Amino acid sequence: MSKIVSREIQDFIDNNLGEKFFQDNPLKQMSAYRILDITISVDAMDEQIYKELTEDKKEEIKEENRIAENEEDIDRLYNMLRKGLNPSTVAIIANKLMMHKEVIIPRMLESLKKSANDCFIESSARILIKTEDNYSKEIADILTEIKYPYTKAVMYYVLGKIGNEEHIQTLYNQFISFKKNYKDEKFSEGPLLGLYELKRKYEF
Repeated sequence: MSKIVSREIQDFIDNNLGEKFFQDNPLKQMSAYRILDITISVDAMDEQIYKELTEDKKEEIKEENRIAENEEDIDRLYNMLRKGLNPSTVAIIANKLMMHKEVIIPRMLESLKKSANDCFIESSARILIKTEDNYSKEIADILTEIKYPYTKAVMYYVLGKIGNEEHIQTLYNQFISFKKNYKDEKFSEGPLLGLYELKRKYEF
């Protein structure tokens, strides 16, 4: 039984998002969005994977974490998100930044409108999904202002993770738009994964 409350939204699902839609649009096994989704599910690296890393890589991770733990300047921490960091380092930075969320979240949303830095985009996604507060409305409000398609695709994925039933049609429309306008790219995987997340959440 679907957990959808709105009759209008349920009708939209019945007309557009039945089993045939998901059969015709299976998720790619190793898209950038699936990899991001998997890494977001953990803050620290799996112990077995960590053991298999080279000593140099282990030292690199320890050093990243040490720098993040010792840094107290908010601007420097924020700018570290533009670098390729392991998930545990991003978690350390996120915990510090979210102590100033009233300043950091508006700044992050503004940055996302024009950022093409994959590291920043993916670290921001991690923070927006894992923070205690729900920023789905704020994310939905900036979607049309986001300049780069990959940034937009990741934010639609985030909306699927933390959004609610009112965002289902939004994600569907963007999925269709990406499929039509970027035939050789995989941007449609972002909103599609978001739709799968909302399907799981609302059991439709």
